[in-house]
Amino acid sequence: WNSLPYLIYSLGFSDLASASNNYVRCKYNGPSGYVTINVPENAVWSPAIGTEIVFEQASGVNVTVLPSGPNVAINSAYSRTSAGQHSVISIKKVDVNSWTLSGDIQ
Repeated sequence: WNSLPYLIYSLGFSDLASASNNYVRCKYNGPSGYVTINVPENAVWSPAIGTEIVFEQASGVNVTVLPSGPNVAINSAYSRTSAGQHSVISIKKVDVNSWTLSGDIQ
């Protein structure tokens, strides 16, 4: 798994270097209310359809997953933000530039 101490993070090739890297602990604990995970367009980063990445909110700072371009869809029944500390959320690529977000969301 990866451990993120960052406030803003853009997904990329290193996130899928091995199967164990599909679990990301977001442990930023600074003054901001959110850690932002940016999901880039397929032209920038193109993991296979079916790829899933899991994020754990390991601190008191919520994790928000956002598209980093106008062509990226992050589909969710509710919000794109984790519910609280120790929440686990995941995104799954379901089509080109289309992801489904699920888990412990607000």
